[in-house]
Amino acid sequence: MKGLLFCAMVMLGVLAASCCGEANLYQKFYLPEVENAKLFEPCGEDPKAQEIQSTDEVKAWLDKGYVLVGTSAFVAPWAPRVQALEFGRKLGASLVLYHAKFERVEKHSFTEQMPVTRVKSREGAFQDSQGRTRAYLAEQHEHTSVAVTREVTYDYYEHQTYFLAPRKAEKK
Repeated sequence: MKGLLFCAMVMLGVLAASCCGEANLYQKFYLPEVENAKLFEPCGEDPKAQEIQSTDEVKAWLDKGYVLVGTSAFVAPWAPRVQALEFGRKLGASLVLYHAKFERVEKHSFTEQMPVTRVKSREGAFQDSQGRTRAYLAEQHEHTSVAVTREVTYDYYEHQTYFLAPRKAEKK
C-alpha cells in the first residue's frame, strides 16, 4: 500500500509540473506598443517590480516620464513574477507593473491505471533422499493494475502586466 501511495504522489507531482509548465505566459501574451518603440532607450539592468491595484497607477508612472513598452494580459493559474521580470529585461523595460485578480477555481479529475505487483511467498523445509533437511522459498509474482482517480484544483487569476521604460531625452 505504501508503494501505491508513493507512486500516486510521484504521478501527482509530474502532473502538476506538466500543467504549470515552464512557458512564459507574460511573453506569450505580450502586445507591444509599436509607436512607442523609438521613445525609450532600452535598459540593460533588471527591471524594478511593483504590484498595482488600478490603471491609475500606470497613468501616474506615465506622467512621471515613463513610456509604455507593452502589455501582457491573460487568465491562468498563478504565473511566477520572476518570469515577468525576465521578460521585461529582454524588452529593455526598467519597470514592471503587475496586477493579478482572482478569477475562478477549476477542478479536474482523471483516472489512470496504476501498475501493481503482488508477491506471494511460500517457504518450508523438506528432507532430501539422503536425509538432510533443506529449506526452500518460492515466490510468485502477479502483475495487475488498479484504477486510481485523482482530483486536482487550480486557482485561476486575471494577470495584467505593464512594461515601462524612461522616455528618451529629446535632442536639441
